[in-house]
Amino acid sequence: MEEYDSIAEEYTRNEEERIQTIYLVGPSFMNLLGNLRGLNVLDLACGSGRFTRKIKLAGAKKVVGADISNEMIRLAKKEEEKNHLGIEYIMLDVTQPKKIGEFDIVSASFLFHYAKTKKELFNMCKTCYENLNEGGRLISIGPNPKYPLTNHKKYGFTLEGNEPVREGDELITKLFSENKEQCSFKFYHWKKETYEKAIRDIGFRVINCIPLKVSKEGIEKYGREFWKDFLNKPSIIMIEAIK
Repeated sequence: MEEYDSIAEEYTRNEEERIQTIYLVGPSFMNLLGNLRGLNVLDLACGSGRFTRKIKLAGAKKVVGADISNEMIRLAKKEEEKNHLGIEYIMLDVTQPKKIGEFDIVSASFLFHYAKTKKELFNMCKTCYENLNEGGRLISIGPNPKYPLTNHKKYGFTLEGNEPVREGDELITKLFSENKEQCSFKFYHWKKETYEKAIRDIGFRVINCIPLKVSKEGIEKYGREFWKDFLNKPSIIMIEAIK
């Protein structure tokens, strides 16, 4: 929490500029969420609310954004005051399972890789599960365990750490704007099988891993060749699970 409190404004500014977010993560994540009209959505690890607002604007009925960082929630609420969308923002430690309500979708953008232990990862999955209606969907996005260390600076980020990377190792994400480092923060490496086991053990029935796709706008602006490094070594992946 303290780490994100200290970088909240820099992270938020960088998120608005980072081409990874604009042309890869954002479009892919929203496309996987699908038709949100009339649905109730809980957005975990909402940060300052970038995706939370997109979810509401896409037609979701009730939207709650939750984050462990007081400063991130402050920024999200500040934006809500400026442009009222009817979103509720709350502070929440997802490693302490808590039922907030009944939701059709729980979105978790860059959440699970912050689990320091397998127990914390299980508890994160439990929070997701307990807040979903039967048949509800968990949509998550995060680092691809297959490529834990990646230099994708030209897309606005790098994933760094010591080799060889082992289960539970602490790694560092660095974010860049115009090749200048803006901020950095730590996360933890877990195998694909570890994520899937935690998700299944809590009771989810279906698990799909889905690659990101470059948006049409990203291809038009930068060309297909520019994106080959990411597509050949996709360091971010999405997960869909059904209760």
